[in-house]
Amino acid sequence: MKASGQAVIAWGGDVNLGRRLHYCAASGEGPVLDVPALREADLAIVNLECVVSRIGRLGIRKGEAGPYYFRARPEMLGVLREAGVGVVTTANNHSGDYGPEALMDQERWLAAAGIGAAGAGANAKQAFAPVFRRAGPYGVAVFSVDATQRFTAAGPATPGQAYLPPDDPTRWTDVMAPRLAYARQFADVVLVAVHAGRNFVAEPESDAIALAHALVDAGADAVLGASAHVVQGVEIYQGRPIIHDAGDLLFDALTRDDDDGGLFSLHVGAAGIEQVVFTPLQVGFGRTRVRTGEEAQAAAARFIGKSRRLGAVFEPQEDGTAILKLAASPGVKARRLPLGHGVETVPEADWVVDSLPADAELTPPRMLGPLTLLGARATPQVLERRGMIVVETFWTLSAPVADDWRIEVRAIAQDDGGPPLAWGAASDHDPCDWMLPTSRWRAGIIYRDHYGLRPPALNRLRSTTLGLAVRLVRAGQRLAWVPLPLTIAV
Repeated sequence: MKASGQAVIAWGGDVNLGRRLHYCAASGEGPVLDVPALREADLAIVNLECVVSRIGRLGIRKGEAGPYYFRARPEMLGVLREAGVGVVTTANNHSGDYGPEALMDQERWLAAAGIGAAGAGANAKQAFAPVFRRAGPYGVAVFSVDATQRFTAAGPATPGQAYLPPDDPTRWTDVMAPRLAYARQFADVVLVAVHAGRNFVAEPESDAIALAHALVDAGADAVLGASAHVVQGVEIYQGRPIIHDAGDLLFDALTRDDDDGGLFSLHVGAAGIEQVVFTPLQVGFGRTRVRTGEEAQAAAARFIGKSRRLGAVFEPQEDGTAILKLAASPGVKARRLPLGHGVETVPEADWVVDSLPADAELTPPRMLGPLTLLGARATPQVLERRGMIVVETFWTLSAPVADDWRIEVRAIAQDDGGPPLAWGAASDHDPCDWMLPTSRWRAGIIYRDHYGLRPPALNRLRSTTLGLAVRLVRAGQRLAWVPLPLTIAV
């Protein structure tokens, strides 16, 4: 509970609204992100670990052999609005997954939803600019900077995310200090969200710690960390809290070794950030809940231990939360800043074709449940190293359907020379790369699905021939695989 004259700013870590979150959110089983402390905060901030758009292209270069690409339908912003999120940080390794067009398109959807954003823009100047919001009586500036994905970084005249190299903390101070000082003219509290560090590392590594220290040296009141998908603990540096990694807040991972999550509530008062409250969460498949009872106390104890090793002493509470009280910092004064509102839906036409491409035509067409598969093609036709296979399929239907059928495509080894081998595990997805569920289709239109099949692990690869197969999936039902006359040499 906040005291009179205080405001609460909540930081919630990584949120991926794409992929399987589409059908998790549509399941009718209640909110997928039901965290009262997030909803009740004066300002709630999360790291948006995807791009929200209906446009863009798959296969953007990321410097990885088997990259992940996360894109969400704009309607998924309703999940954030329902959860009480007011600001998203977008400087990370997934905001550019579908190219600059999708990244720029995301701005209009966020603005329409009344959600502020920091960390990306039409050029580096815009990407490094803060978003200003109000938390109670206080003005807040939020910056967002990435250290993990240089390939999609904003340039002087090109769109992308705010990026600084992970091995040069002095540059971070030099770049951010004048920006933070400028923001301080308009805000009482200046926060920097940083996306840095390797995935699934239980405690912050020296490079990430150095970057966070550089941001405090540059003038940040607090550093909000994300990237590792693991809660790492809190450090106090120069009297300022550094949340080294908040872990996942909402994700669709099919399996996970660590389901600990956490919400971090910064209590702001006349003395600045006066305390940090940790609320333990359980992060499941497409759904996050607040831990309670002994379960919460055990999770809080794990977090308290991590923070204590970083020098921060949280005190456990009877309700399962943990509180860190901070020494007084320079006082703040109250300001008022505007908030956005509203959301709209604008149809796009990227997922339909006037006629079937000749090199994709299937004769005869394949019938899969209520859908007709008219054509398919895949690239590349020869794989000389581990990499993704991109598959285009073309579909139609003769009458509207009420159900949302998902498309699953795999490229399966045709030999008997070893254990089963396939590209595209867990690839079932709403058509048009998650953008257009079949319940929204109209009869007589040719729909184009464009999807990437991720490769298996490098140590499982062998020379072989892959054959493509497709099937439809819906809640409680998986149709039989239908082989396609397409092969790929590996």
